[in-house]
Amino acid sequence: RAYAVDLWGFGATKKQFTRYSFEGQTGLLDGFIEQMGMQKLTLVGHGLGGVIALYYAAEHPNSIERLMVISFPMGVQSTNSRLQTLSPAESADWLLG
Repeated sequence: RAYAVDLWGFGATKKQFTRYSFEGQTGLLDGFIEQMGMQKLTLVGHGLGGVIALYYAAEHPNSIERLMVISFPMGVQSTNSRLQTLSPAESADWLLG
């Protein structure tokens, strides 16, 4: 099964600026996962959702089986130097072991 969580401030959620912090967004995700009764999960985050996914994974490492972050909002200087020089196939081999 796959679920798409509507983060605060996006889609049909109410516009409540006090909830827009990383902690607030992570709390929303945590509440959803808890309400759904999920144990081990694969978490995929896109853009800001990737940041929230990383926050969640850091707070709940035992709940995450796999983590994928797409279009993470960071600069190239923050990327591991090895990843900057590898081809996509070499990157996949290195990341997957």
